[in-house]
Amino acid sequence: MRVLVLLTVAAALQPGPLLRPSQTPGRFDSAAVVNPVVLPPTEGDPLWRMLYYGTSGAWADPAAKPFLPTGACGLATSPDGVAWTRVDGERADAAVFGPADDLDAWDGLHVGVGDVVRADDGESLVMFYLGGARATDGLPPGMPAGIRMRIGRATSADGGRTWTRDGA
Repeated sequence: MRVLVLLTVAAALQPGPLLRPSQTPGRFDSAAVVNPVVLPPTEGDPLWRMLYYGTSGAWADPAAKPFLPTGACGLATSPDGVAWTRVDGERADAAVFGPADDLDAWDGLHVGVGDVVRADDGESLVMFYLGGARATDGLPPGMPAGIRMRIGRATSADGGRTWTRDGA
């Protein structure tokens, strides 16, 4: 079954991007969309799910100058793996996962999707994400805010529409 689905997708695919930056001003992904992680359909979920990160050209702290296409994370779904529809998240910028509310947190400046897998229950999703802080202490002079990135983990029980940070 999976082979037939992949062959159908390959036959329908035309050259060109599958997802472009949003045309909506102020949306988290209006300047760039990057690093897709795509989950194929399952018996319980007939949709393809793409998690990606994007930026509007600004980070959580307006004083920080973005140097990466990270910022926040989005979700798009597709019935065929070719035609994608963005899913608006609950954040004001429509992201499904964004920097921590605390600007001083280790992931308070920007975040990006690293990888997403289905949990052992077959329904929940686990995302390993990167996060950057605005702190520059301990870095060589001239290093930009956000360069010190770390890896975090978050889980979703609703197909990637909302996420809860895990860990210490």
